[in-house]
Amino acid sequence: GEMGKSITRVGAGPQGETIVFDSEEAIHLYNFKHDLPGEVITRTEEKKPVMNWSWKDGKTTFEGDRAALTISNRVQVRYTLLDVDNDFTNAPGGVEDSQSIDIPRARFWAQGRIYYPGLTYMLQFDVVGGGGDLLRDGYIDYLPIPAIGIRGGQFKVPFARQEMTSSGRQQFVDRSLATNAMRQERQPGAMLYGTQLDQKIEYYLGAFNGTGRNKSSTDTSPLIATRFVFNPAHPGVYHRPS
Repeated sequence: GEMGKSITRVGAGPQGETIVFDSEEAIHLYNFKHDLPGEVITRTEEKKPVMNWSWKDGKTTFEGDRAALTISNRVQVRYTLLDVDNDFTNAPGGVEDSQSIDIPRARFWAQGRIYYPGLTYMLQFDVVGGGGDLLRDGYIDYLPIPAIGIRGGQFKVPFARQEMTSSGRQQFVDRSLATNAMRQERQPGAMLYGTQLDQKIEYYLGAFNGTGRNKSSTDTSPLIATRFVFNPAHPGVYHRPS
């Protein structure tokens, strides 16, 4: 069977011997046999691990004492009609109306915390990415204090505001042509970021490979990106970069 927990009592024997009991019941039997007063032995209940789960806004969350995991997914379907003329027939010059259905994004993501609230992680995959380019985000955040964060892994370069805002939080699904032309997209790297003055000031400083998503770099000169934001009239709107 299972080995019990031993209980050692120094000097508890008749001649001051050290006695090792194999259980609390053995202590009671010993006291009864030797006409000793009974003992009240308090037991500390073992803390059982806590695990809760919830579902809200399409997100499933599993949360325990020292870890948490939130998973979700989203699919964006787009129908495009190129209407060259009003009759949906061959237009002058041989240009014909066209229509198509595509899936710009079909993504699964998982994020959470480990050990304590200031150590978090994020993984995001796009199943329509094709080839070996499925991984979009994969990073770890360390926040020693709520106003300062350190991030390492693959994530968005802090440059264009619209690029840094998830497509799920924007009024239009597609970003502007200017953003698409100037953004640095996701890159492997590391970044220091945070807020000051009741979140009126945001700052970002990062170093990246400069070669694009899911690509290593042999260049000794990394891509350096800095960003400074001042929100004079809207404190409290800051959220950690997605």
